[in-house]
Amino acid sequence: LDWSSDEATKPFSSTLPFERLFVGETDGSSFPNGGLRATHTAAAFTTWDRSSPCIVVDRVLRVPCSFVTHLGAAIDDKTPLLRSCDAVNRQGLRLLKA
Repeated sequence: LDWSSDEATKPFSSTLPFERLFVGETDGSSFPNGGLRATHTAAAFTTWDRSSPCIVVDRVLRVPCSFVTHLGAAIDDKTPLLRSCDAVNRQGLRLLKA
């Protein structure tokens, strides 16, 4: 909100470009179990889980994400669930087409 505005309804401007929601992070050194590791082995990426809704908690936008290593190995609990849902969906469609 632009608090310096004289308008009764303060103008709103976004400070987070929407493109940043699709960009992953490359530092997985503190998730999920922490510990000291070499920087190159800590590389991991987040990706927005578009099958789950974003929520606002205490005025903070929470974006559901999955977390994988640079080799595609799952680091969180959500990635295997999403992969299994995708596999069941693919096989179900295959059976319906047969």
